[in-house]
Amino acid sequence: MSKKETEQNLDYEMPFEEHLEELRHRLFKCLIAVLVFMIISYVFINRIVIFLRKPLGDYKLIFLSPNEAFMAYIKLALYCGLIFAVPVIIYQLWRFISIALFPRERHALISYVPVSMLLFLTGAAFAYYVALPIGLKFLLTFPPEDANIEPMLSLSKYFGFVGMFILGFGLLFQLPMIIIILTRLGIIAPKTLSGKRRHIILAIFIIAAIFSPPDVITQSLLAIPLVFLFEISIWLSYLFARRRKKELEE
Repeated sequence: MSKKETEQNLDYEMPFEEHLEELRHRLFKCLIAVLVFMIISYVFINRIVIFLRKPLGDYKLIFLSPNEAFMAYIKLALYCGLIFAVPVIIYQLWRFISIALFPRERHALISYVPVSMLLFLTGAAFAYYVALPIGLKFLLTFPPEDANIEPMLSLSKYFGFVGMFILGFGLLFQLPMIIIILTRLGIIAPKTLSGKRRHIILAIFIIAAIFSPPDVITQSLLAIPLVFLFEISIWLSYLFARRRKKELEE
């Protein structure tokens, strides 16, 4: 690292109290973004409900208590606020992390923000258009017909299921970006990722089990794309590791 960059980085060093203040400032912006998008989502809540219940087909949604429908709509608006505010949250997170980096690393990190947002949107779209219909079809048709069991889906349970499903997919699709950034900063090495492949794949399936409903089909629908993204991340980490080595040599 050059002397000039070292001096520039020293200018960005802050005491612990200022780091806490900066974190509070970033978290406040994230909270405001969630609240704003939550209010906007509630204005268009009926259209959102129609959109989210399409994967159900002819199945009906019911509410079991007088206030369940209202609370379910509030919960859905909150989930939508979180999902729509993710780009803002990602940006604020990267901005907070970039404080401790050198100017060159800071510029590289900020340039990854659009890619990170694109990965989140890709994960959310994959969840809604691919994984959710398959998962619902399996879960709702799991009891045999001769058992005479009819599914009755409540609003709050269904919206909670769909909200966590889409949000979980979007967040876990950040895996390539996280690996690339850690490689770029020299925190992890590509050889380490390759050597720990089996353990990481096992961890991916465990994480998929946490972020998805408790059935093998939906867990696999989340884990398999993540394993594929992990393999791509290993290849990209080798590429960025060579680039980082070249930059350090220069």
